[in-house]
Parts: sequence; C-alpha cells; structure tokens
Amino acid sequence: MIVSLIAGCDRQDDPAGEDEPQIALNCPTLPKAEADALRSVKILDFDGTRLFIPNGWIKGYFDDGRSKAEAGFRAIVSSAIAPAINSNECPGLVHHFAVGARATRHGSMSLSHKGPVPLTPEERKAAAGSIVQIAVLSRGSWNSGPIPEEYRVAKPADGTVWAGGRGPSSYILNDVALNRGDRCTITYDDIDDAWYLSRWVHPTLGFKLTIQSEAPEPDPNWGKHCARIEPLLKWLTTSPQQRSTSFHFTT
Repeated sequence: MIVSLIAGCDRQDDPAGEDEPQIALNCPTLPKAEADALRSVKILDFDGTRLFIPNGWIKGYFDDGRSKAEAGFRAIVSSAIAPAINSNECPGLVHHFAVGARATRHGSMSLSHKGPVPLTPEERKAAAGSIVQIAVLSRGSWNSGPIPEEYRVAKPADGTVWAGGRGPSSYILNDVALNRGDRCTITYDDIDDAWYLSRWVHPTLGFKLTIQSEAPEPDPNWGKHCARIEPLLKWLTTSPQQRSTSFHFTT
C-alpha cells in the first residue's frame, strides 16, 4: 500500500508568507522551463550533497511571514540554515545546512508531506504502521565513525530480520548486504509511541523515518523501508526537471 509521508517539524500554521508583498529580485537569467522547475523546490546543501526539496515539504522552515515575536524559530533555524529560506527568492539559490546542526527535536531537518505529526490517541491509532515523518540527518566528521556500541549484535538468531541491540529497545537490520557503517537501526520512543528507523547513506548524511506504532518489537516488513532510503536520496538529489513529480514509500 502507499504509505503517506505525513509530518512536519511541528504543528503550526503555514508560515510561507503567501500574503506578504513580493519584492522584485535581481536574479540570474535562466531558461523559463528550468526557472519554473526550480521555483517548485528549495535547494539544501548538506556537506556537499545537494537536495532539491519540494517547497511543500519544508514550509515550516520558511522565514518570511513570521512575526518578530517568533525569535525562538529564528534563533534555531538561522543557526542551521544559511541563507534563510523565503518563498520569494531566486530560483536555484543554494541554502547550506550546517553539519551537525539540529533544526527540530526529531532530527536535523524534518520533511513534511501532508501535515502535522499525529498527537492525539485517535490520530496515532489512525496512523498506526505508517511513516509519519522523515528527517534528514547531518553530523560532523567527529561523529561519523564506527556504529555505536549499543547497536552491535554478537550472534543474531538465524532468520531474524531485526536483531536486538545492546541498548534498550534498539535493533539492527540483520542484512549481510549492508556493512556496519550503513546498516539500518531502529529504536522505540515510548513517549510518542513511535519507532525511529535510521540509516546513514554518507558519513555525514542520513535519513530517519518515524513509524507510528505501539508494537513491542519492530515489524519485519519495516526492513523494506531501509531499501527505499537510497531511492529517496536519489530522487531528492535529482533536479525536478529530470525526476518524477512525487516519491512514495511502498510496503
């Protein structure tokens, strides 16, 4: 089934500043087709990896349309993203995300597809088993060494999909095709009743998928999501002119 990517960095109104007066920009001249395509995305550079992220996935980080009272937002995001993201900016402008920075409690930068993270018991029940958030993870070279000790597994049982790690509620995908550096790990958050599936695709770049579930152990089918992280990276690093219009996880 198609799994909706429904989340965001926090529950809030659209801050994209759609009602703000548009300021004339002195932008480089681009072919119209290219300029129109680039206006549909914001380009985020994560330590040399450029992601073409749809505007609707990151509206929570748009700076325009926010009041001076929202100093907390500006302090957090301005320390992580430069220059600030605005709805009215030159197509093709590259924003740099500071390696190791954190712009949301769920990860370095959360990507939203359909709305806020489920909060009420009813919303969580309706989203059970679904991916409710994607976060782009960014870390400094000081933190890109061997897999943490709590995720090491001595002798996983034959046929085990998720082998128990040495940390509380931590598991590692038992797949010999993945080496230790890019192996999928998953941990449980009993506050949000969610599982966090993480995988590093580069030494300083990874993805975290938040799966809504009260299950006591990870579902074996969730291992398939690990194989979809590389296609997600490929889609995000491809210009909107050369890729499909949307990306979906499937199970």
